[in-house]
Amino acid sequence: MENGIIYARFSSQSQNEQSIEAQIRICSEFAETKGIKIVNVYSDKAKTGTNTDCPAFQKMVSDAQTGAFKYIIVYMFNRFARNRRDSVMYKEMLKEKYGIKVISALELISEDEGSEFYEMFLEWNAEKYSKRLSKRIRDGIDTSIANGMFCGGKVPFGYRLEIEQATDNAKPVKKVVVYEEEAEII
Repeated sequence: MENGIIYARFSSQSQNEQSIEAQIRICSEFAETKGIKIVNVYSDKAKTGTNTDCPAFQKMVSDAQTGAFKYIIVYMFNRFARNRRDSVMYKEMLKEKYGIKVISALELISEDEGSEFYEMFLEWNAEKYSKRLSKRIRDGIDTSIANGMFCGGKVPFGYRLEIEQATDNAKPVKKVVVYEEEAEII
């Protein structure tokens, strides 16, 4: 039985600990079916996959040189990285220097020639998804700001939050409005 570790990650504050727990459970079940003994779990919470500047990710890469494991199991390849360059660079480095293979519990890659292309497609798709999602979020924030809606952070001097109650049992809407007493100073 060869040793492996699990790397789990979620991206944003709106996700939670259950996301990590689910990834670990599924990766553990996968490892058991493949005869891989899990010797450690590394997890990054509320960290983007668009760069590798994540504490647990870096610790995992550093620990790779110990020879304590031969596999890094991830829920899906986009948990490892959402940046093609980083994904390819780290996978190649781990494989060439330490003989470690990154495998996905849900995205099964065969050992044939076409599998490399499929894995590259998955990495490309994860990176593009991240960029599209980022753009949609920015567009939504821009629209909210244009409509005077509060998007978080500290309200600037000269403004106050006004809460409008929704009539259809929806969440109240927070709007940024001019605070006349401070606005005169500005």
